[in-house]
Amino acid sequence: MEDRVVAEGWPVGHRIGSEAGLAVDMGVCRHTLREAVRILEVSGLVESRKGKNGGLFVAADACNFACKTFSNYLEFVQVDVDELSAIHRALTHFVIDQAMAVLSQAQIVTLRRQISDLSILSAPEQIPAAEDLHHALLDGVGNPALTLFVRVLNRMMLDASIFSTLSDEQWVEMPHRLVNLLVDKLTAILDGDRDKAFAISEAYVQGCAALFEASSLADRQPLDEGATQRAYDFLPRAKPLKKAERVEQAIRDLIFAQGWPVGRNLGSEAELGARFGVGRSVLREALRSLEQLGVIEMGRGGRSGLRVISPDPAAVIETCRRHLRRERLDAGQSLRLRAVIEATGSPAPARIGPLLLSILA
Repeated sequence: MEDRVVAEGWPVGHRIGSEAGLAVDMGVCRHTLREAVRILEVSGLVESRKGKNGGLFVAADACNFACKTFSNYLEFVQVDVDELSAIHRALTHFVIDQAMAVLSQAQIVTLRRQISDLSILSAPEQIPAAEDLHHALLDGVGNPALTLFVRVLNRMMLDASIFSTLSDEQWVEMPHRLVNLLVDKLTAILDGDRDKAFAISEAYVQGCAALFEASSLADRQPLDEGATQRAYDFLPRAKPLKKAERVEQAIRDLIFAQGWPVGRNLGSEAELGARFGVGRSVLREALRSLEQLGVIEMGRGGRSGLRVISPDPAAVIETCRRHLRRERLDAGQSLRLRAVIEATGSPAPARIGPLLLSILA
């Protein structure tokens, strides 16, 4: 099914077929088909819809899922802020050079309009609007791997801000400052001022590093519920909306709060369902992406219960490759981006750079 979606180039929302029809077409039983569909749903490639006009459809959230999987993995393996900054700086500078080389006049006009519209928004509204503006710039550059990697780093910064240890005054000031730097950087790009864009970019990277270092995620400290609620009140877009997403977040918080104890049993399905007030189906959906990352596993028999294990980079690599195949990353784009990453000279222990290169290999 994945090969068919990629080969045909079907757009988001395209109906692939019904469960019964696809099972017959592929010569498998419906149980096998459902298991395949579950794998592709977790990857963000497809989604199932119920009802008269239901069936299997090409999903809209493949990039979001890849970003979530990748950023979750980096949070679990506790990346070094120096390497994070080195990669962030290299990718940001590459975006500047690529944007100034390929953006059309029509794209420049559209981006200037978005910048102008952002100025009339309130501070909380400016943050998601600035994120959308940044995504529009990346889309204009047209390198799906570059888009994915930058969005992963942006998501890490957003997660860091949610679990920030900064005071209320500092916390409100930092995102506002970063939004202003982002707007100034984009304006310099659109004006064709490369040196100014690079200088502003450096201040932006340093600000993001400071935000990350001031987060509980940076050193796996217990999470402050008050800080988390502060972030959700200020940034409603960051709050998990689905019940399964909230349970997944709660399990991640539990693992971090306990110091990520590899081998520890977090409880049986029944115990976890009672703890979080959800049924088995919601709990299984919440566990799925963490299981795919290799962060947890559900034991069997005498080893029954949910155990904390070491994250599996292979799952991240395959999820991102799957997305980039779908987006038709070409060899030239991959080679240029590999050269940028290899030139960063990231300090040891390097975790991000090797993973990026493995995805592009």
